[in-house]
Formats: sequence, structure tokens, C-alpha cells
Amino acid sequence: MRKAALVTGGAARIGKALCLSLAGNGYDVALHYNSSRERAIETREEILAAGARCEVFGCDLSSIASARELVPRAMEDNKLTFQLRLQYLLCHHAHLLANKHDAVRYYPIVLI
Repeated sequence: MRKAALVTGGAARIGKALCLSLAGNGYDVALHYNSSRERAIETREEILAAGARCEVFGCDLSSIASARELVPRAMEDNKLTFQLRLQYLLCHHAHLLANKHDAVRYYPIVLI
């Protein structure tokens, strides 16, 4: 059984590199994006080319109601079948910045 990872903010930059690294190390990827749908789809294509499965999930994590729906949506996805897996990884890389100079609210974490 393949391992699975949910990566928030996985469409571009460090999040994209994290997704590609996980895919190269045997993980299927549930890739979260907020406003970067096109980048998320491009990243998904790269993950698929690496031999892993990947689905993209749009979600505004600044909305509590929306954020609460992300994990259940990913777990219910039939293509990834997260609900059948005992091993999973959450990489929370998404961040909220008031402006590009505000790094105070940037908290990347990895939970295993």
C-alpha cells in the first residue's frame, strides 16, 4: 500500500518542491491550493509524471468552515482512497500574509 500525503500550499515554490519530493519517495499526493489552480494543475502533471497519484483540492484556509472540509474531501476522494490508508502525512505549508513583507504569520509545519 502506498503512503499518502496532504500538502497545503503545494502548488508553487517550496510547497511544489515538497510535493515533488514526496512523490519521488513513494507518496501519493493530495495537493491543496487556494488561488493558484493553474499552478496546482501543472504541479499535478509533474507528480503524475513521477509515477505517483495526485489530486488537487481548492480551499481557502482563512475560512474555518472551508478549512474543516479539506481533509474530509481529500479522504473521500476515490482516486486516492485515503480512507483505506493507515499511513499518511500532513504537510502544512500554506501561509497567510497580509502583504509580501509580512512574515510574522508564516508557519510551515510537518506532522507525521
